[in-house]
Amino acid sequence: MYKYDFNRLSQLFFSLIQENVNETTLDWLEEKSEAVKGRDSFSKLPVAFSLIARKVKKDPLQVDEQTAKNIEDVIPNLSVSHWSVRRLVRVWLLMQVNPTNQKQYTEQIQSLFNNADMNELATLYAALPILAYAEHWRSQCAEGIRSNIGDVLDAVIMDNPYPADYLDEDAWNQLVLKAFFTEKEISRIVGLKKRVNEKLVKALRDYADERRSADREINPQLWEIVNLIQEKQTENKF
Repeated sequence: MYKYDFNRLSQLFFSLIQENVNETTLDWLEEKSEAVKGRDSFSKLPVAFSLIARKVKKDPLQVDEQTAKNIEDVIPNLSVSHWSVRRLVRVWLLMQVNPTNQKQYTEQIQSLFNNADMNELATLYAALPILAYAEHWRSQCAEGIRSNIGDVLDAVIMDNPYPADYLDEDAWNQLVLKAFFTEKEISRIVGLKKRVNEKLVKALRDYADERRSADREINPQLWEIVNLIQEKQTENKF
């Protein structure tokens, strides 16, 4: 169901929420979280998820170094440092959905994906490593890579451990290439060294050749990834 310490992460998130919202908002959120846990979750969740935009400002989330480390101890490489308070609140609300019935749970979350606005969609993709039944969301993650919405791509590509952990090689390679095409912060892609592969290196070299032929600048981080395959091959010899 969950492949991490759910209770610990939920507590960490809720503590952050307490530090970043006022008492009135916190009371409202606790009320909605109880509703989401109940039998009417199918109708309550979309409404509460959407209403958060009116209740919580999109201010940058304030995270101290120790809390950030504690979160990474629960889910390695998960960073919320670039999240907004609104995103954190929405993700915490998702965590209140009862996951016992896999079909019902995945249908509820999928419905949110299908009907989300741009900001909601970005939050859902950022939440992929936190959702129950992690393997179920592979195709959804791959669909996110094809998005032309900047915030959605940011959520899929950067500071997100889900793609490196669950995407197949072709989808992973597409993610890395899309990051270069759209000039994302390559250093914030989680798992590059772990997932580097020969097909990716070939595709990156072809991309570099096209850029060179067009007399266009090549991101130097591209060559760092190309060199990783040699390091990986060397390591495998020992």
